[in-house]
Amino acid sequence: MVNTLRPNRGLSLLLGLLLFIFAGVNTALAELPASSAIASQLEKLKPDDTSPATQALREAYEKTQSTLESLGNLEQRTQTLNEQIARQPEELQKLRDQLAEPPQELDISAAINDVDHLEQQVIQTKAELVQQEQLRDELDKSVQKNDEQLINLRAELAHLKQSPAPSENLSSDMPDELRQARRTLEEVLTQEQAKRAQTLELELLVLPGENELSQLKLALARRKVSQLSNALDQMQSVLGQQRRSELESTLASVEPAPDNLPEPLAEVSRQNRSDSDSLRQLVRDIEVSNNRQRELETRLSQIGERYRLVQQQLELDIPQLNADLHRFARQLIRPIDLESTRANISRLRLAKLNTDRDLLNAKQLRADPPQEVISLGEDAQAQYDRILENRIRLLEQIQQSRQQLINARSQMLSTQQQINEQLQQARALVDQHLLWQPTIAPINSQWGSDLIEGLSHLKDRLTDFNSETSLLRGQIPLWAIIALPLLLAALSVALRRYFKQHRERWHDSIGRVTQDRFSRTLKLLVGAPIIAAPIPVLALLLQQDLNPAHPLHDPLSPLLYLVASFVFIAQCIRGWLTTPYGLLNGHLELPAKLCRILNRELQILCIVSLPLLAGLIIADGIEEQALLASGGRLLFLLLTLALTRFWWVMWKTSSAFNQLTSEPSWWQDSRLWIGSMIGFNLLMFGLGLAGFLFGALFLMLIFAVVILQIALVFMVYRLGVRWLQIEERRLAFKQALEKRAEQIAARENPEEEAPVEENYYDLKTISLQTRTLLKISSLALLFLGLWLTMGDFLPTLHILDRVPLWSTYQSTADGQVLEQITLADIAGGVLILGLSLLAAYNLPGLVELLILRHIHLTPGSNFAITTLLKYSLILVGTMSGVSQFGLEWSKLQWLVAALGVGLGFGLQEIVANFVSGIILLFEKPIRIGDTVTIGDVTGNVSRIQIRATTLVDWDNKEVIIPNKTFITERLINWSLTDATTRIVLTVGAAYGSDTQKVKELLVQAAEEHSEVLEDPAPSAYFRAFGESSLDFDLRVYVSRMEDRIPVTDGLNHRIDRLFKDAGIEIAFPQLDVHLFRTPPNVPKS
Repeated sequence: MVNTLRPNRGLSLLLGLLLFIFAGVNTALAELPASSAIASQLEKLKPDDTSPATQALREAYEKTQSTLESLGNLEQRTQTLNEQIARQPEELQKLRDQLAEPPQELDISAAINDVDHLEQQVIQTKAELVQQEQLRDELDKSVQKNDEQLINLRAELAHLKQSPAPSENLSSDMPDELRQARRTLEEVLTQEQAKRAQTLELELLVLPGENELSQLKLALARRKVSQLSNALDQMQSVLGQQRRSELESTLASVEPAPDNLPEPLAEVSRQNRSDSDSLRQLVRDIEVSNNRQRELETRLSQIGERYRLVQQQLELDIPQLNADLHRFARQLIRPIDLESTRANISRLRLAKLNTDRDLLNAKQLRADPPQEVISLGEDAQAQYDRILENRIRLLEQIQQSRQQLINARSQMLSTQQQINEQLQQARALVDQHLLWQPTIAPINSQWGSDLIEGLSHLKDRLTDFNSETSLLRGQIPLWAIIALPLLLAALSVALRRYFKQHRERWHDSIGRVTQDRFSRTLKLLVGAPIIAAPIPVLALLLQQDLNPAHPLHDPLSPLLYLVASFVFIAQCIRGWLTTPYGLLNGHLELPAKLCRILNRELQILCIVSLPLLAGLIIADGIEEQALLASGGRLLFLLLTLALTRFWWVMWKTSSAFNQLTSEPSWWQDSRLWIGSMIGFNLLMFGLGLAGFLFGALFLMLIFAVVILQIALVFMVYRLGVRWLQIEERRLAFKQALEKRAEQIAARENPEEEAPVEENYYDLKTISLQTRTLLKISSLALLFLGLWLTMGDFLPTLHILDRVPLWSTYQSTADGQVLEQITLADIAGGVLILGLSLLAAYNLPGLVELLILRHIHLTPGSNFAITTLLKYSLILVGTMSGVSQFGLEWSKLQWLVAALGVGLGFGLQEIVANFVSGIILLFEKPIRIGDTVTIGDVTGNVSRIQIRATTLVDWDNKEVIIPNKTFITERLINWSLTDATTRIVLTVGAAYGSDTQKVKELLVQAAEEHSEVLEDPAPSAYFRAFGESSLDFDLRVYVSRMEDRIPVTDGLNHRIDRLFKDAGIEIAFPQLDVHLFRTPPNVPKS
């Protein structure tokens, strides 16, 4: 309870101090211009004047006017807060006096003797009770809201005080009127900031008193609710008694009919007796429903009170709260089945309709007696009228009682719905916080004494076996509990013998097309759970028949479920991992060494873990903290050590796990994941020492469920591969038989020369596509299973929202709002970034495999689509992930400016290549597989990336060329629209050769070559008289770029041969050398 504010001398001093502090602010406010003066200045401005100076002046005036309005609102708020401070002492004292007065009980004596008045009083009391409960809930929320508001106001005030004072641009070159307007605006903004700080400080002073007022009103409301509830119970008890009295008087008024009545009268009399029994049953049902309604209301109130108490404890961060949370979770019953109540109400309404019909028929018979009764005489008719009148009264009473029962059941339904809603909220609260609270205190030196104390308490609880309450409810017959497991045991023995006789033969037939059957694999898959079923079924039957009223129900129920689960899993694993003819080794091709090690270690782990977990359940079920902190902790630590030993053995056999994948990547290395599990169990060991038993056990359960589902999905995938292998062998065998039959038919009828049909299925393509779909389906099945099993555990992660890391201002429709960046935001951002990168590097290939390869696109379009999809996923994922960290892209203008400067200098080449890469992907001047020449490099395009393109030249060297080069320089694409290229061979014949014969021989050589295209036809031309030869050009076309050199080589050889045969000489360069001799210089004598 907040400290009380009392109307004394201290309050007067406080008010005087406040007036002194804010006197300067009020004086300054008086010197500010009036809003009307600013409005008149705005009116003087011409509307059609759009000059920059006038616009700036208008903006300054409008901002000043709006700030003055805000100042006025803050002034009114300040006055209101001052008035609240002055009123609070008196209001607090008044509420304290009301609480000090003894509660007054409601007087219901006036309505006791009048049933109608009493019923009306009950309705009014219920209505008032609903209003008081709503008021109580609103006040409870108000108290919580005040606590949160106190923190927010302090943070807002601290931020406001740290903010710099408002300032405007008052340069000397601006007009005097604009400078004065901005100076006024600066003063107004300064005063508005000071006034806002004053208002926040006053609100901080008012809030504690308002919080105490709300708490006192809440105490009064709770007392009023208690008074109304007691009065309502009393009135309903009196009303029930009066209704029973009316029933007795109604039944007493019904005259007993003689036994020797005529048949028409006897029939009505029998109906009266039946209606009397129905009326008595209805009254009993009404009483039972009222009692049940009171129980439900009490339960609803208890859950609500407990919920609010735990919520308040969580807000106060009380240590060692997990025990209370765990106890609260035990009290949360399962949701009430509403369908049975609705069906009951529907049956009552149908019965009411039948009663209405019977009442209408009885009134018709009273008005028009049947002829059989009239024929009996007047005395019999008068007696018939009396019996019929009694029936009418009974039916009217039944009708009224049934309507009351319908109303009572409808109230029950409404209360049940409220209980379910409260249970849902309570479970969400428990699931959200139970995992993250310590269950027990950290380990200390008192561990031994706690163990002795807990064992003594356990010994006392074991005496509950002598309880007079039966351990079993008896809803399931004892013979069924015994007979069904025995029947399953007989079936298990028969299946064991059957598998032992046939599994070796089944294993030998694997790989043989005509003998292998997938149904045998399914038999081994289904047979193991059936063989393992007897003991688990017995344990589950006993668990379902446990009596909830027995003291040992709570520990025995999960214990039996645990035994059933462990025995079932252990027996299934034993059956599937049998070597060498078991399911996993013999049929699904797991290494025999791995199967033997897994079978041995899992059996040891189950045998060791079962008693440890059973002891943990018993220690937790008796609700003794000393035993849980000592013996329970010891059992948990031993369990983590057993799991650590299991994973250590798996680490030593990691090479066998790596054999499951053909070429494992670094993230597929089993040592990475097994090492993570070892580290995880050691971490759980540390949590156990620190007291987080429930949280650590919960996380271990989650990992166990995940590993179990991964193992099951792996089995499903291997079963699919096994079925696919069988079908592939059968299809290949069928194709081989068909091909052989066609070959035999062709040999028997050689004159027909029918070509052998080659239009068979591409088994490699079918296998690749089917395996891809199988992998995708297995992953989808895994994610679906994880979502269905782990979805209920997701509320536990909401606790991360309560771990703030930093704050940032977010732009909203209401302006700048201070938002907390929590650990949940960081985890969400990291998850978004990780999933985006995973999708960016895997989804494009999947799209190409499943969609694009089945669509007829131009060459290179597939790569363009997948590349753009990859970078789009990276961009969208990065923006979404970074936004979770509180960074708004609208606030990163400085980063955009810095990037602009960088682009202008160091990054321009990178961005140019990036943009060029996008242009290449869209315009597609080059595609993968094209032969291009860029500069002095010629080669085939092997890869187009967003920054550079890779060419493979004729020397099989990879040349990486920036994309900008393809856009800015001259590019030759030899195969963009048509791969046909022309080859020009220059041949020189000696002077004196027959030029027409040379042309014929050149064309003949081209036409004889098989790779030279006929269209366009080859051609030869006498091009020029060279210096030492007659120059001819042979021009031919080839369909592929890679044919140019082989065709050139072939044509040169053929031309040389044809020229030799025709006696035509291929010219070679000639050079005439003229020698001039000059006499030597003779010296003069």
